[in-house]
Amino acid sequence: LLLLKEKLDERADSLGLSEVVDLENRTVPAVVWMERSGVGFDRERWDALAVTAQERVETHRERLDELVEEHLPEAEGLLGANTRKVNWSSLAQVLRLLKDLGLDAEDTKQETLEALRDEHPLVTVLLDHREDSKKVSTYGKKWTENVHPVTGRIHADWKQIGASTGRMSCATPNLQSLPRDPGYRACFRPAEGRVLIKADYEQIELRIAAEMAPDARMKRAFAEGKDLHATTATHLRGNGEAE
Repeated sequence: LLLLKEKLDERADSLGLSEVVDLENRTVPAVVWMERSGVGFDRERWDALAVTAQERVETHRERLDELVEEHLPEAEGLLGANTRKVNWSSLAQVLRLLKDLGLDAEDTKQETLEALRDEHPLVTVLLDHREDSKKVSTYGKKWTENVHPVTGRIHADWKQIGASTGRMSCATPNLQSLPRDPGYRACFRPAEGRVLIKADYEQIELRIAAEMAPDARMKRAFAEGKDLHATTATHLRGNGEAE
């Protein structure tokens, strides 16, 4: 391993990455602490949300079937003769239905349906059905298999430079990709007598770009607490200060 380290150090140095390697190595203890400590989790609350999401899926499915009956009473042909049922998980059947309703849909992607939301009541219900179906399949009771049987906490696998961009990623489970629904976020709880603190670097990528450029106007905008995007727009319109 020591021979391997020497080779890797030589390679990192030749690529000008020695400082990056040093920084990543110094970050390892914090990442290990994150994994070992885990995060508090309210399993009962999560299970209740899973049940509610499943009930909503059934309600949406019933309403979708009702809308098909209302707007396409002669729906024969969707799945064959003498049936008006649609498999709402089938992209092909849903696309055909949208076209039968007179909607200009080339596919059933999220952005396509969002654009058609105001053109037919069925589209709104379909979007709601998909959202709750996602919660059931991805964030249902199966998700709680990630709860540690001894600690009762979630000990995710944090990958320090897991993304191709160099950003951190997470798996089993992916705590970086949770529903924005406050109900789900509230399932992650601090220990008794403690609080959770949310912190973020403000416009960190742009600040790094300003330093690397280097760009005096960008640096000054940050130093003066100005909105960089507004400052950029001002200069683009020719209203900025001359350098």
